[in-house]
Order: sequence, then C-alpha cells, then structure tokens
Amino acid sequence: MPNNNHYPSLFLLLNVHEAVWYRVEENKVEEVASYKDEKDSYEDHEGQFGRSGGEPDVLNAQTKNEQVHNFREIATKTATIWKENGYVHLTCALHERLKNQFLDELKKVLNDVSPKLIFGNRTKAGKKEVLEMFQDSLKVVL
Repeated sequence: MPNNNHYPSLFLLLNVHEAVWYRVEENKVEEVASYKDEKDSYEDHEGQFGRSGGEPDVLNAQTKNEQVHNFREIATKTATIWKENGYVHLTCALHERLKNQFLDELKKVLNDVSPKLIFGNRTKAGKKEVLEMFQDSLKVVL
C-alpha cells in the first residue's frame, strides 16, 4: 500500500507533442490540465523531402527546435501547477529517449524537485491506469 506522504501527487504523462497532468490522491485521480502541439506531426513532414540533400536536415532541425519548445512549455506548466497546488510528489511517465531533454527543461523551472520516472509512451492512459502506474511506482524493490 502506498505511503500517505506521497499525497497529493502530480502525475505527468508526456511525449514530444502532448502532455496530461493528473492530481493523484490515495484512491482518486483527477485530470488537472493538458497540452497538445497541434501544428507538428509526422504527417506534416511526410513527402516534403525534396531533391536537394539539405532539406531533410533542415526539417530535422525544425523538429528538434519544436521538441525543445514543447518540452519548455510542458516544464513551465508543470512548475506552475506544482507551485500553485501544494503537491508533495512528482511522477513523470515518458519515453526513455526523451528523459534527459525533458529533465533539462524541468530543472530550469523546478530545480528543487526530483521526479520519479516511469518509461513508456502512455499519454492515452485512463484514470485507472494512471492510479495503477502511480501505485506501482511507489513500490520498493528489495
């Protein structure tokens, strides 16, 4: 059973283009905010690779800049939600390859918080799955 000193907790599900924030209490989960970058997707770039050799590199640089922008937005919103609501614990579920890039942005705006990390792309998880992931993340492996 989870320890009560982890409540209320902020649980963040994120990927490169979207994020969902949940408030987690002992047996209750409530969505508190969401973010979605509507302007960028794979389909936006599909078929845009022209004949000159430099175009894919330009699109890759644009995608990288958009990722940095999105992570900055998500980190800033996380800090705002954290500071306004008295949370005591932060858990972030994200793809492992995104960990360092997101944590770099988060440390700029919320440097006194060390989030628990869960790896995977789970932005579509429902409230029940969020509660299960959170409770599993509190279990100590002996």
